[in-house]
Amino acid sequence: MRTGVLADRFGLPTALAVMPAACGAAALVFWYGPRSYAADRDAVHSGG
Repeated sequence: MRTGVLADRFGLPTALAVMPAACGAAALVFWYGPRSYAADRDAVHSGG
């Protein structure tokens, strides 16, 4: 879906070139997210 929006605005080659960067950004978020999971879980279970 996002590729289609990008392709409509900037052209298909640009859209296909940008999508791997978006996937890389998502991978970084998934890699970084678990670092705060234990503290967040404990905060929820302790009521604060």
